[in-house]
Amino acid sequence: MANEITNDAAARDLRDAITKADLDLLALINHRIQLVQRLRDHKVKNGYPMVDPAREDWLINELLAANSGPISDAGVRAFAEHVIALVKAEVYGEEISPRPKA
Repeated sequence: MANEITNDAAARDLRDAITKADLDLLALINHRIQLVQRLRDHKVKNGYPMVDPAREDWLINELLAANSGPISDAGVRAFAEHVIALVKAEVYGEEISPRPKA
C-alpha cells in the first residue's frame, strides 16, 4: 500500500507542497526569533521587563480574530502558545512549555 502512494503523482505533488509550507514556517519562526532577540536587546538597553504577559494575550487574541479557518480557535491558541514558548526557550533559555491558563 505504501508503494502505491509513492507512485501517485497527485500525492507526491501534495507532499511537495506540504514540505514547502513546512520550510516556509521554519523560515518564519527563525525570523521571529531574530526579531525577538532584537527586542530583548532593546529591552535590556532600556531596562524594560523581559516578558509581557498582556502583550502575549493581545497577540493570541489578534490571531484568533484574524483566523478564518480551517484551523480551530483551540488550534490557533495552541499554536500561538507553542510558538511563544519555543521562541522564549530559544531567546531566553526558558523551558519549552505552554503558558499556564489564566
